[in-house]
Amino acid sequence: MSREKFVPAIDIEPSELVREQHLKRLSGMIEIGGQLGFAAQRSPRGNYVYPTISFNDTFERARQLQTIYGGTCVRQSQKSWMWRVVGKKAADLAEDMSRWTPARKNIIDAFQTCIYENSSFEENVELSKGFRNTQTRVDVKPEKYRDLVKDPYFVAGVIDARGVITIEEKWDTRSQESFGRNFIQVDVSSVNQGLLLALKNAYNGHIKRRNVEGQERTFKGQVVQMRRDSYRWTVKWLDAQRLVNSVRGYTLLREETIASIPDNFHT
Repeated sequence: MSREKFVPAIDIEPSELVREQHLKRLSGMIEIGGQLGFAAQRSPRGNYVYPTISFNDTFERARQLQTIYGGTCVRQSQKSWMWRVVGKKAADLAEDMSRWTPARKNIIDAFQTCIYENSSFEENVELSKGFRNTQTRVDVKPEKYRDLVKDPYFVAGVIDARGVITIEEKWDTRSQESFGRNFIQVDVSSVNQGLLLALKNAYNGHIKRRNVEGQERTFKGQVVQMRRDSYRWTVKWLDAQRLVNSVRGYTLLREETIASIPDNFHT
């Protein structure tokens, strides 16, 4: 069994440059918040453990990912859909992204072991146990991302996956009256503190702890225990303008939002 290089589904004969651009964008998404893991299947035809890459969002956004990267779209709830690539395709796609996903190195290596080393079902079950819950990524220092956060495709992937772009109104906290001035604000939340620190170093802003490991929170009516510390990076005003302008024309899922904000909103 041989590896297959990723080819964008919308482009039959892409250049190496175009191929890399799509891979860098997806890498940014995976590093900041996508899911890599293993799934198991038992059937009369045999028992299998296989790699998975997935990302949850609206149907429209999941379909956009499918259009570029292949895979399938699976409905999760009334408003949530999962874009998913599985098996050998997931292992090959992950390996193609490995240059730009330092926090995922261990699980990407495990994907290759699962698919290409002819391991037994039992061996792959044991392999997958090491990557449950919090173990699908490793902590990476901000220096590892220094060059990546200068790449517009990688940063566009970060914004596509976890960026919340809003226009906020400045208020006087004492009088509770508006100053009549609006400003751009971008928030990005993740457990990947190293990547958030690298983004802060490149675009300024500030980082706050959002959740603490072991903390219980109510999510969609259910009490959930946080598996890892998570953080929120916030950037505003001219720094947010610079960030938005740097990914303008490079994002896949947030381009409509970005297009609604003039490139000279803050001058």
